[in-house]
Amino acid sequence: MKNYRLALSLILATLLSFACLNANISFCQAAQWEWVTSTDEVDYEIDVSTVQRVQLKFAGDNVICWIKTTTLDNKYGLAKFAFRDKNGIKQYVMLSGTGYDENGNVTGWAPTISEPFDFHYRTINKGSFYEALYDKAMECVAE
Repeated sequence: MKNYRLALSLILATLLSFACLNANISFCQAAQWEWVTSTDEVDYEIDVSTVQRVQLKFAGDNVICWIKTTTLDNKYGLAKFAFRDKNGIKQYVMLSGTGYDENGNVTGWAPTISEPFDFHYRTINKGSFYEALYDKAMECVAE
């Protein structure tokens, strides 16, 4: 039984490595969190390794990335965001999100949106933390 588990583990590791190398799957990359901004209660970071420009079926050109929020009491959230500029207006939509307590236990989640429509997007206010995240995401795809 012990040899069976070891063999199965090696096979799975090999398959996962092969898939990561040949399919450019984002979960195979290590996260590269960069601090973007803070409020009095929350730090906002972006995983620069996940930032990518995509063409969404109904929402057009977007920049997608993972955002991490951390509160003063070490609770945190991970969320996938899409950012876009529509007619000169900066917009965002949260595609999915999960909240965690200080021990890493799930405390809540948001439904997943795989193909957002225009009505899902929210306008980004000037000077907001959303604008800082938007600007950082756009900076990453421009590099």
